[in-house]
Amino acid sequence: MAEVKGKPRIADAVAASGLVAAAGPRRRAVVLVLGNNVHKRDGSRFTPQQAREYLAEVNVPLLVLRNGKRRDDGWPAGLSALNMEIMSKGLKAVREVLDAQCIGWFSSQWHPSQLEQALPSGVRLAGRGADAPTSPESVWARAEIEMAQADEVLLQGQVGERLDITAITVVVSAVDSEGRPVSGLTGEDFEVMEDGVPTTVLGVAPVKTPSPAPVETLAESPAVQPAETSLAEAKDLPVAIYVNRTVGGGFDQRQALRAVSGELERLVTFGPLEVVVAENEQVKTLIGPTRDLPAVTAVLDELAGRKTRQHASERIRRRFAVDVRSIPDRMTLDEVRAQNEEDGPAAQPQSRVAFAARAAAGEEHIIISRALKQLSFWARRETGQRAGLLVLVGAGFDEDPLDFYAPWVEKLEPHNSVQLREDLRSRQKETSVNAMGSELAATGWRVLAVAGQTTGNPTGGAEMRSDRGTSFLSGDTDAVHAVEAQYLLLDPIDSQRHLAEPSGGNVVVGPAGLSRALDQSAGWYQLTYQVARAPDGKARSLALKPRRPGIELATTRIVTAATSEGQAEARVRRVLGGAEESGELGIDLVVSPPPSEGATGAVEVTANFGSLAPLMRSGTTLRVSVAVVSGDREPVVEHRDEQLAETSAGWIYSFPVTWPLEPGGQLAVTVEELASGAWGGGRADLVVR
Repeated sequence: MAEVKGKPRIADAVAASGLVAAAGPRRRAVVLVLGNNVHKRDGSRFTPQQAREYLAEVNVPLLVLRNGKRRDDGWPAGLSALNMEIMSKGLKAVREVLDAQCIGWFSSQWHPSQLEQALPSGVRLAGRGADAPTSPESVWARAEIEMAQADEVLLQGQVGERLDITAITVVVSAVDSEGRPVSGLTGEDFEVMEDGVPTTVLGVAPVKTPSPAPVETLAESPAVQPAETSLAEAKDLPVAIYVNRTVGGGFDQRQALRAVSGELERLVTFGPLEVVVAENEQVKTLIGPTRDLPAVTAVLDELAGRKTRQHASERIRRRFAVDVRSIPDRMTLDEVRAQNEEDGPAAQPQSRVAFAARAAAGEEHIIISRALKQLSFWARRETGQRAGLLVLVGAGFDEDPLDFYAPWVEKLEPHNSVQLREDLRSRQKETSVNAMGSELAATGWRVLAVAGQTTGNPTGGAEMRSDRGTSFLSGDTDAVHAVEAQYLLLDPIDSQRHLAEPSGGNVVVGPAGLSRALDQSAGWYQLTYQVARAPDGKARSLALKPRRPGIELATTRIVTAATSEGQAEARVRRVLGGAEESGELGIDLVVSPPPSEGATGAVEVTANFGSLAPLMRSGTTLRVSVAVVSGDREPVVEHRDEQLAETSAGWIYSFPVTWPLEPGGQLAVTVEELASGAWGGGRADLVVR
């Protein structure tokens, strides 16, 4: 049916109302008041039947009130609304439908049969059960029958009842002793421990595999009958291809990009593809999520062909080596060393090499820290726990710059080597890289880092003067010639390994390595397990053991149910930056300015729980995240977990602003109910009297 201009679009409005009603964690219904000859006046694109079927699909009840005679207009007969007395009875019926509803939050991986077994007595899913409606018409006509039967539309039961059960999904890979992928595993084949406590496996489903070859099975293992908790249908695993052109660059990254581009046909069978590029200060999504393979291929080919700068660390190190050779007035390196030995440690000029090393290492530290922060905020842009494949392209770097710079100082300014090691200790990135890998794992990403052949075969140092076949690190200082260096990174694979391994992922080198990894994906599964607690956003350790002999399992080491603190930080920073997102909870901020500049002010936060209020109870955990920025400083972010002392429709929370305030300062606050994920946020100016 085409839209008829000039006529009211009644059916379209009903469908749109159902979409709005189902958008949030609240009880819902659509009430339609009809007059006479509706079918003659409706100019909708949709028919009444299509609108009703849509509302049935999203579990939104429709109640019809008529202030005219019933016609064959495609809508249910409904209830009469000819006068106010009869109308009030109809509105009472609406109230009864709403009061009978109870909203629950469950993982999409739950089996209906498993979920129904976990529900309390008297509670059942909408539209299920022996006495559930069997046709859309019985749903739409329920306003004509007893209201006691209308509670089948949504989860029913005592309003305010909550089920503290959490389902978590992770990606698991299974291979045999020879590294071949293993198929046919079920829930009975896994023992899952969270924080050392056994859990219940709800379902196991194979990930859609890009491998066209037959899947190897474990011949020596006894056959296992499919368990009730197994899921036969293969599941999508969305794929994000992340390219950092600031840290990773040059020939090596082009190699990695071409390796990924050559496997796109296999990658897209996992799920929809997304291509993201981080460059300078921006992170941009170039395309996706999409299954349009030619479009994704064109984007990657353009990136691989685009002129790019050298890897940031290599560029800095090359400049450092050239600068050292010119200290002072084009002295030879032997002369620099001889002068340092003659002058002794008391003289000041001999600190030039150490000073240049500290400056260069500091520059590397800033660029790499910014790149990690970009990856962190992008990866945490979505809240909650989900499963996806993150392909990092050519972004390796040395975690410890000391390995490169220390030999220069030890040979040219040996009396400064101890101090340099002490100064560069703070520039080591292994701890922050491991933390980043754990955060990626906790938010559901399985990381596959793709390196080019150059990264996979480093020269082991600053390769110098290729015509002599020697290197600076060999001890021949006259061989130093940085301009001819082919590769100035020492161990860029380690940083990528530390990003990938916490999630159960790995590092692959070149097209052959990526192809082998995709072959092994034939043994990948999405495993869903259940724990008897509400989602709390805390990072927890995960351990899997196979119950069948000869199987090796790999999965994430860390899981987080609901929003992690990292994701909460990313969200409150977006609110602070002016993002147009405010969440489901109404948040009001009242800022009491400090009496003078540099003093402490106070903030009062009021959270309106709205339709969530009936589900709140004493002890419910709320996470309050606060971000304050003043001047050109980096925002300060703090998280506070607070417990509801009593249930109510609103909540008031006060805290002091302990950071120094300057004109132009701003504050952002988000409040999240961890079990449901419902949140709200607000921003305010910090004014100094």
